[in-house]
Amino acid sequence: MQNNSIYSAYDKYLALQCQIQNVKHALKMSTLKAHTSIWITILNLQIHITTLKINFKYAEVTHQNLEMTEVSDRVIIILDLTLKTLLKLQTEIKSENRSWFSFMFIDADKENNWVYFNFTVNMTLSEEFIFVNNVMWRDDVMNEKMQKIKFMQEVMKVIEETDRNQHMNAVVMQTIKKKNYDDFLMTVIK
Repeated sequence: MQNNSIYSAYDKYLALQCQIQNVKHALKMSTLKAHTSIWITILNLQIHITTLKINFKYAEVTHQNLEMTEVSDRVIIILDLTLKTLLKLQTEIKSENRSWFSFMFIDADKENNWVYFNFTVNMTLSEEFIFVNNVMWRDDVMNEKMQKIKFMQEVMKVIEETDRNQHMNAVVMQTIKKKNYDDFLMTVIK
């Protein structure tokens, strides 16, 4: 399995954001192997994470990694990253059968980032964080040729829509790791 995971400084940054906010419940939509969840749970003993996966193999590896680091009791893996599942979580929150999420991290299929983002906004309260990973693609999102590609249009949509929305503050950050780049959109709901 290739190592596409977020690098540890970024994982630790996300874990510190949870610590600053004293996050108790987090939602993570991702495709990979739990490195971020591990960092977050190790530095935040009070946190419980619900993670949605789209790939059985990665869900299995995620479970193994969580077990190995002894944090699996605080991470629920749901192997079904679909709108139906997000709607179910939203309904559970509204009916008070599930706690509000105070930290969300979206790192899944980029074509649906804006849809996922909209669902997460309805599962959190004000002054909470939503992170969307990989929104710059180095600087491809600014390249006119790349902007014609459907998934790149969806990536750009998240940036543009959060910028326009008066009920949120957002910033795009780019980081450097071992001569490579990573980036994210950090949004705080007003």
